[in-house]
Amino acid sequence: YDRLLTLTQAAADGGTSQEQIYLLRAEAYIALGDAAKARAEYGRALQVRPGWSPAASGLSGLPE
Repeated sequence: YDRLLTLTQAAADGGTSQEQIYLLRAEAYIALGDAAKARAEYGRALQVRPGWSPAASGLSGLPE
């Protein structure tokens, strides 16, 4: 998961602002037990593509 986060950060920094990248990062943070960072990544995905169901669903499934 750490490698995935590194690779997706490089893609995001390179100007690729695709919601898929943020979704993958959110899922990696969930696997690492970091709900706060997952929440932020889901939020980024929803900024790029408002109402996108995979991100909205993931966000709603996170603990408060």
